[in-house]
Amino acid sequence: MRTLIWSGLCLILVFAACQSDSKDTNYEELILGRWEIREAIRNGRPTETMTGAFMEFLPKGRLLSNVAGSPEESAYSVQGNIISSKSERLPADYTILFVADSSMVLKFIVRDIPFQFSLARAAAKPFEQ
Repeated sequence: MRTLIWSGLCLILVFAACQSDSKDTNYEELILGRWEIREAIRNGRPTETMTGAFMEFLPKGRLLSNVAGSPEESAYSVQGNIISSKSERLPADYTILFVADSSMVLKFIVRDIPFQFSLARAAAKPFEQ
């Protein structure tokens, strides 16, 4: 009986530790830098329209991106795993599905169409406006 209680207590502690890790993730720091879109899924199908697209998250909530078709600078904010872009041409709430040092996966909806981006971290390049 004692073993069963200890096993249950250990399981609860492990579960609680895993939950606190996801809540403590500092997405705001993890996303900083330039990200290039390696794969784009539109409405469940791969699309080539995002070839050459990038998103560059800068400190103080500045976003440089050409996802809307041409280079644009806008503001963004992060709440949990949601990035809210304040772009004039393409405002969106991006859900971070995965982020690591060199890769990130975002999903979002534009005009009722679901998208998913697989991005790779890239070296910063000069912004062309």
